[in-house]
Amino acid sequence: MYIFELILTLETYRMSTKIYKFLIYISISAMIAVVVGQIIWTSYSQKVIRQAGYTLIQLSLAKSSHDFNQEINRIETRGGKKPSFEVMRSMIDSALNAEFESIILFEDLEYSIYRGNKILFKSNPDITDEDAMNSDFSRGFYYEKNKPAMMVSIIPPGSIGYRLNLSHMNLWWLMSMLGFVVIAIIALILMRAIQKAKQEANTRVKTINNIAHEFKTPIASIKLAAEMLVHEDVARQPDRVHRYAELIQYEIKRLQRQTEQFQNVVLLEEGQIMLRFTYINANEVLQKMVNHYLLVRSDYQDRLLTDLKADNDFIYADLAHFENVITNLIDNAFKYGGDKVKVTISTRSIESGVQILVSDDGLGIAKSHQKLIFNRFYRVTPINKHDIKGHGIGLYYVKTILKQMGADIAVHSSVGKGATFEILFQFELNNQEK
Repeated sequence: MYIFELILTLETYRMSTKIYKFLIYISISAMIAVVVGQIIWTSYSQKVIRQAGYTLIQLSLAKSSHDFNQEINRIETRGGKKPSFEVMRSMIDSALNAEFESIILFEDLEYSIYRGNKILFKSNPDITDEDAMNSDFSRGFYYEKNKPAMMVSIIPPGSIGYRLNLSHMNLWWLMSMLGFVVIAIIALILMRAIQKAKQEANTRVKTINNIAHEFKTPIASIKLAAEMLVHEDVARQPDRVHRYAELIQYEIKRLQRQTEQFQNVVLLEEGQIMLRFTYINANEVLQKMVNHYLLVRSDYQDRLLTDLKADNDFIYADLAHFENVITNLIDNAFKYGGDKVKVTISTRSIESGVQILVSDDGLGIAKSHQKLIFNRFYRVTPINKHDIKGHGIGLYYVKTILKQMGADIAVHSSVGKGATFEILFQFELNNQEK
């Protein structure tokens, strides 16, 4: 059932990956469309705004010329003297500034006054004579015998049009950039989701391979023992029959433990596991577990030790799952700790509860792995021990079932200095269960 779930998860990953990729392509296309649309719109808007700016300059220049000439005619009609050039220049300056300020076209208005081929005035010395006399914006400001005796030309800045009072362009740019950022963030999130899903899928593939290997070994042993039992010469030797029968029984129990572990993980994730809480004498249970473990693995006599010193050692837990947790931690210590690793099971009474420690003097666990080893399917391959098989659900089961029982687990380790898994059953939580 668990393997079927893994395979189904892989198929779901493949489908979700296609959807994610499609969404990323859509996001990238949308970003390109935004950029292209922005360029086209900006180019068009700039052209329109520039043309509008040119029209406003022509109209403002014509209005300034009209106002100036009316004032000159009024002075001459009253019999006044013809104003000097400086007076007329001052009048032109006032008329231009008054008109151009009303349309907020320039911050600094630059213009020139000339007659024929002679430059009479330049508001900015940097203006060349050619620019002053060949501007597209020129207008007669003083007439003699119906002919312009004095011309005024406006020299617009290179960014003409952008100083028009068109604030909606700023809003358009802001909204476009905001949309671009949102699309980019969505694409980034989708890419990370694909990467994470790919990593999880690779982990699941490795898990399926490891599960197949874990099942293949005991099945091969059972097959070999069964083939030996059918031989007539073996059947006539009770000792050999008994030995092969024990081998079959051992491998069947091994398969049963693995199957139960997979089933427990599924039940935990579905919230269907039933815990049978009872008060447990931790020291007594742990010592019995170690004694039983050493009966099966007599070669661990000097390598599996106990140091049970908790005074108040009663905990409130599910006995079967508690034993599974400790067995899992012991198995991992011998499996990953090294060929000569020693494992110690100890208990301590502390102010907040009962502390159970499973310690070893093996290879240790790097800091970068310590927060991840309790994740489902996560496995750490020890140095020089690449042939170790596993499915990465043991410590996930340990942490999850302990949480269900109200206990906490933490790991303390350094590379080359062993590892200690610390389990804490708090008195307050145990009292609440009463």
